Amino acid sequence: MIRRATTAPKAEDISAAILAGGTSRRMGTDKALLLHGGKPMIQWVREAVAKVFVNVFLVTSDPARLAVPWIPAVHDRITGQGPLGGIDAALRHAPTEFTFITGCDMPFLSPAVLRFLAARAHGCDLVIPCGPNGLEPLCAIYGKGCLPFVEEGLTAGQRNVIHLIDRVHALVVPAVEIATVDPEFLSFLNVNTPDDYRRLQKADNWGRGNP
Repeated sequence: MIRRATTAPKAEDISAAILAGGTSRRMGTDKALLLHGGKPMIQWVREAVAKVFVNVFLVTSDPARLAVPWIPAVHDRITGQGPLGGIDAALRHAPTEFTFITGCDMPFLSPAVLRFLAARAHGCDLVIPCGPNGLEPLCAIYGKGCLPFVEEGLTAGQRNVIHLIDRVHALVVPAVEIATVDPEFLSFLNVNTPDDYRRLQKADNWGRGNP
């Protein structure tokens, strides 16, 4: 049976999981630890989510590789399954009904966007925003009611997170609504390639707004 929230969650009712289980093949080096503004990208992500959510942790296939004193790490239960495997580990580990899930390479996450999504989790299993490029499954709030369908997807070899939308009670937040709190959609910018990283280094003034 799918569990759904009966009351609107507060910040302390939502955990935050940062997924860093990938091999960074396109980048050629560990993108979580790439420096931006003197800090690793993963630290920018952690600081943004910690402004909104109380319990923040990292999900990775190699906790020793990303051992940092300011964030606890959780090992993937099933490795090599992409973000869906990370979502599985996050939802199983989180002590809360809801978990905000994001990537380690999104240094411009806006706390205003996170609060905007959290306020809409009432009665849902999944709150997923849209940006200019479509759905953003790694800037979304997942409820534990998603777990049976996450496990089903992993068993079937279905690694695409988007399949969950048709299986659970999902709320898709249109881009026009996200634009009211993040007009440039900076929250959804990620850094996957060396070219992305070079562009990031030229944009040190980005991502400082929307506190």
